[in-house]
Amino acid sequence: MEILGFVSPYLGIGFGCPVYSPNLKMRNAVIAFLLLVLIFFGLQIRSLYTQNSSAAVIYNQTKQELFKAKEDALRISSDLNYFLNPVNLEKELRARFNYKLPDEKLIIIVPKTSTSTP
Repeated sequence: MEILGFVSPYLGIGFGCPVYSPNLKMRNAVIAFLLLVLIFFGLQIRSLYTQNSSAAVIYNQTKQELFKAKEDALRISSDLNYFLNPVNLEKELRARFNYKLPDEKLIIIVPKTSTSTP
């Protein structure tokens, strides 16, 4: 069929008039399928983005914990080097635990406590 010099081989009518056609159904099915695929990929991208965001938070927390652990290791290493010297070890034992040698006498002086009531 020819209208104004245009012939539609698919529909039999010119200018794409809506008439039942198996090709039109196939085209709509392909469009619907592509839309479903696009929606599926969009949801997957969103899911990956949220997983990436939560992984970034966990990574930053772990990085901070690692930094604190390295600081603690450095402090412990410094304390170990300090206590390896016998003079320093004895000084700390005397200060913390009231350590005394067997022939020494220990005197503990307690400061007077002042009360606010007369």
